[in-house]
Amino acid sequence: MFSRSESKLICLQCFSEQHKAHDAVPLKVQREANEAQLKEMIQKRRAKIEEIQSSVQLSQNKADKEIQDGVKVFDALMECVQRSQDTFKETLRKASKHREKAAELIEKIRKEILELMQKAAELEEASHSEDHLLVLQKFGSLTPKVDDWSAVSVQTEYSAMLVQAVDELQNKQFADECRKVFMVTLSRLKRFEAEVTFDPDTAQSCLEVSADKKEVRHTSSKQSFSLFPDRFRSVPYVMGQQKISSGQVYFEVTVRNKIMWAVGVANESARTQLFQSYDTSQMWLMTWDNEENCPAKVDGFSVPVRSTPQNIGVFVDYDRRRISFYDADTADFIDSAENCGFSGDIRAIFSPGESMKGKNGEPLKLCP
Repeated sequence: MFSRSESKLICLQCFSEQHKAHDAVPLKVQREANEAQLKEMIQKRRAKIEEIQSSVQLSQNKADKEIQDGVKVFDALMECVQRSQDTFKETLRKASKHREKAAELIEKIRKEILELMQKAAELEEASHSEDHLLVLQKFGSLTPKVDDWSAVSVQTEYSAMLVQAVDELQNKQFADECRKVFMVTLSRLKRFEAEVTFDPDTAQSCLEVSADKKEVRHTSSKQSFSLFPDRFRSVPYVMGQQKISSGQVYFEVTVRNKIMWAVGVANESARTQLFQSYDTSQMWLMTWDNEENCPAKVDGFSVPVRSTPQNIGVFVDYDRRRISFYDADTADFIDSAENCGFSGDIRAIFSPGESMKGKNGEPLKLCP
């Protein structure tokens, strides 16, 4: 007999006398159980190997796809640069043809000099006469027809051409190719799109949250909210209802026709604090204020934008402690906040800004 309770062999007599209460089975039964257990362990490990191999293959396939896409992107960018370089060279070649033109001009001027010298000699010969009227009349007929060269010049400066070529590359061709890259990037980020709604219980009392929790606007009068300890008190902020504690999340916010707003994420503990302005240790925002010389800021630092955004894409990578902002319409990457101090659960956070007597009265909207 085999005692499963003590994991040892026991004789039948001992089992009858001392181990009746123990879980004991015949040796054959235990052997078959052990064999079955070993087979199961082997099967599980083989399955794990297949799972790992499948994951490795999937990862490799994705890596290969990323490499292919990356090569295509850089090939396109290099081709763009090459085209611009070829155009610049051709423009410079055309401009350099001034040397040929200059040689022709010099030859023509030399011929005129010879003609003038010849006429001067004839005039010198005629000047020996004392009949000045005759000399002047003859001088008039001796004066050759010559061109006025005072306005003629040859181009000597080409640096402006280089500046113009680089500017065109940066602002047109290269920008178009980069936009294609961002379009691909943004489409991939949208795979992580998540449902986000406003949490009315965190809204500052001057904020009005719609019934579907998808819109928020600033009002001139305080709302009749019940007093929650988590409600913002001094600034017009509201949090999203959904918590983020790991992984990646993407959501979009419509900021159309607004002149002031803020969008980002914050540690959940931020809702109990009375912020007079955002705190980089608790909140990571993109803010917009038309009254500023540089209206866009990310994490407190001014960032350039090509145009006024209408829809903002927000991508949160919790594990990498990073939040990135995009113009969701043009796919332009705006900026990222790195090494964010995420602590425990974080939530999306928003501010429609003050209404400014209706100038900023449009609501902030969460895209479906």
